[in-house]
Amino acid sequence: MNNPFRPSRTNRKYVPRAEFLDAPSEARLARSWRDEGDVAARNRLVTSHQALAIAATIRAGGKGREPDTDILRHENIGLLKAADRFDPDKGFRFSTYAAWWIRAEIQDYKIQN
Repeated sequence: MNNPFRPSRTNRKYVPRAEFLDAPSEARLARSWRDEGDVAARNRLVTSHQALAIAATIRAGGKGREPDTDILRHENIGLLKAADRFDPDKGFRFSTYAAWWIRAEIQDYKIQN
């Protein structure tokens, strides 16, 4: 059986701290990943939006239910897919684009299970 996701005060040190990225630095990181294959830039882009994935996990769990760790894993996959496919030249922010991929991964997971 799956273990529920329980963020506690003692485990907060394991969750990366959210770093706010402004639009120019977000676009610079995305271009660096897309054009040069800079893995560190992709990782920084993804970890800065980790709170978005955690919030989506809590929303997907339903009222009064503990968030599922499998959903959190799939949302991280959604973040990685968003980073791979994001085009900063279209003028959108990464969080807007990533939210779509996170929701798509949740739906795929729920359909499969």
